[in-house]
Amino acid sequence: MNKFLCFLTAACCFSQINAQQLAANFDYSTFNGATPYLETYISVNASTIVFSEQKDGKYQGKIGIELMLTDNDGATKFFDKYELLSPELLDSVQVDFHFIDQQRIALPEGNYTLNLNIVDANSDDDPYTHQQEISFWSAKKTAFSSIQFVESYQKNKTKSIINKNGIDLKPMPSNVYYEEHNTLHFYTELYNLPETSVFSYYIASAETNQIVGNLAKSKIQKPNNETRVFIGSLPIEKLFSGSYLLVCEAKNKIGETVATQSKFFYRINNSVNNYNIDIKGTFVDKYTLDQLKRYIDYIYPIQKNREGITAQSLIQGKDIFLMKNFFYQFWKDRYPLDPFYAWNNYLQVVETVNEEFDNGRIPGYKTDRGRIYLQYGAPNSRVVNNFSTEYERFEVWHYYKIDHQSDCRFVFSGKNRGIDMSLVLSNVDGEVTDTEWLMRFGESLNQPNFDPQSPIDYFINPQ
Repeated sequence: MNKFLCFLTAACCFSQINAQQLAANFDYSTFNGATPYLETYISVNASTIVFSEQKDGKYQGKIGIELMLTDNDGATKFFDKYELLSPELLDSVQVDFHFIDQQRIALPEGNYTLNLNIVDANSDDDPYTHQQEISFWSAKKTAFSSIQFVESYQKNKTKSIINKNGIDLKPMPSNVYYEEHNTLHFYTELYNLPETSVFSYYIASAETNQIVGNLAKSKIQKPNNETRVFIGSLPIEKLFSGSYLLVCEAKNKIGETVATQSKFFYRINNSVNNYNIDIKGTFVDKYTLDQLKRYIDYIYPIQKNREGITAQSLIQGKDIFLMKNFFYQFWKDRYPLDPFYAWNNYLQVVETVNEEFDNGRIPGYKTDRGRIYLQYGAPNSRVVNNFSTEYERFEVWHYYKIDHQSDCRFVFSGKNRGIDMSLVLSNVDGEVTDTEWLMRFGESLNQPNFDPQSPIDYFINPQ
């Protein structure tokens, strides 16, 4: 079966599927109304396939797709094999469009394994084979469908494969948003809403789950047991590079979450981060990919929140150009006259921390003591007690001043004897305190009743 389905689009590629030349994206959504169904979205970069010359002298590309779904017993519940044909072109050199295919598959509720093969029919390359576990069920209580990212949408009463509830939704099979994407559009459905609720959607950091800026909207929804359709948009032109979640929530009158759904996406935004700089001949130019990943991970204790989000997305990827630019700009922002001097000094501290706090299981810079040392520097005083018969191993660090705070203290306790010490108590803003650890002493910091030489003693009266 041939399907002529091709949208001229500037879609971007994520989780790039590479079989020699072939580059494509795959995504899917499940919709769990009265009749559950699965939607699949495939995008193939036409510039990565072979165009064959036709009898009339024009050129055409052809993509072969096999899609199969099996149940837990291995029985085939759906199978389709078809081809996508490109328009006939006069020139096969300047190709700048994507094939976009969408399928809608009605299935009984349950667990399935999806198997997908994509091949360039004009090439001898092996097909790409992808496998995905999928579960979906009829919504018997308040629940969201999957979130579907879309490039654009418009009302249309004509039924088609891309039309849902009277709306044409142009699929976006990628979850990477580059700087040319100024708006994130999405579609979702909410089922079985028994009471008045507030529907909210927002963008959150994938690392902290905290809402980013003011990227959030909400509206009141009245009870309705029928499917509620939501199409939303959020501006992302000022969103820094990093890993994010689009979150949809429904909460009742007393603030309880009755349904939630989220979808992960990357943002790559060089225009905001200003990482498009010339690093040729600089100290970062000689670093390999593995070195950059390690060095970028080293600086996590001193990163700002937005830098941390960007750093984690870069570490997970393989874009050495972006990594070099990010790392160089990071140090240039802190020491414009000599960024290498600043980095080299910091690296020496990391090496000291790794040597002292490495425990054989966790490198020193990733331990609590290592992180505090790198973030705040060496303490002004440090009490180390490794031989107490009454208490677990502990250390108490004291700083005269950290930023705007004075008399700053940290207690580390060796919960795992002989392995590492965790931060259990601090009076520094933003640092957590393990109240469970504190309660074991049966003491209060406001009304101390402690034994001499205990961790609490040293915390109250730094040495």
